[in-house]
Amino acid sequence: MDYTSDGLIALIKNWATIPDEQPAYSNANLRLMLTKELHTKIVPIISSLNQEYFIRYTDYTITADREEYRIPSLAVGSMVREIKLVNGDEIIDLQRLDISSYEGYQRGFYFSGNNIVLINPENFVNYSLRVWYERRPNEIIDPSNARAITAINGTTVTVANVPTTPTAWTESLEYDLVKATPHFAVLADEQTVTISGADITFSSLPTGLAVGDYVCIHGESPVANIPYELHDLLCQAVIVRIKNAIGGPAEKQTALDTFNQMAMDMEHLIADRNEGEPEKVVNTTSFLDSYWI
Repeated sequence: MDYTSDGLIALIKNWATIPDEQPAYSNANLRLMLTKELHTKIVPIISSLNQEYFIRYTDYTITADREEYRIPSLAVGSMVREIKLVNGDEIIDLQRLDISSYEGYQRGFYFSGNNIVLINPENFVNYSLRVWYERRPNEIIDPSNARAITAINGTTVTVANVPTTPTAWTESLEYDLVKATPHFAVLADEQTVTISGADITFSSLPTGLAVGDYVCIHGESPVANIPYELHDLLCQAVIVRIKNAIGGPAEKQTALDTFNQMAMDMEHLIADRNEGEPEKVVNTTSFLDSYWI
């Protein structure tokens, strides 16, 4: 099965009966639409279920003379979930303070633009600042612009060849490692490397990386970084946009009704990641109330 953007595009063209010669819906344009619908429709649906599909953390080293720490650039909505101080097994929750009245507090943080401002950092140089956030899925790209891993030796991965177009891979760029199979997770991101021929050496490799997984420029992925069961919903979101542009009234409504039904079915499917637990937290606000208006 083709999990890549090529497979998604083939499905869109089949379901929407788009001819290959339609220039407005070239493969390149459809990939852009897939990324836009992923970020504006699918991510909010998944996030609304509060099942931590995208959650991860970044640790910052605290120094006495540094108060500001940036919110990770891939944080959805430039928002964070939790901010903590970590020193080995010791974890301290940090309270968010009001920017106008933080004086007098011994610890805590406030936001300034897209930065986290830590109060009294000189008192916490033995700690790391751990920022939990929802990570935005990568831009969906042509598979030819990524490289599948053909061999792994220590911290070095081998690919068929290093791309020279459309962007030449060099050691000045940062790279991501992406699973080629469900759940298509970004295993490591913003990695610096050394490149020698077709060998790419990382400082370390993440658990779970295997031959066949992808090396990509940071922020890119040839697969949609969401559960496989949502790939069809993503394709239908693109079809709704296409039918809104070129379809008749009946086609537009049919596409929208299909999306809404698929979205409801997927919500029921992924709303509880641990079905063995007797107690569930139910999302009482339906995403269908606000999408596609």
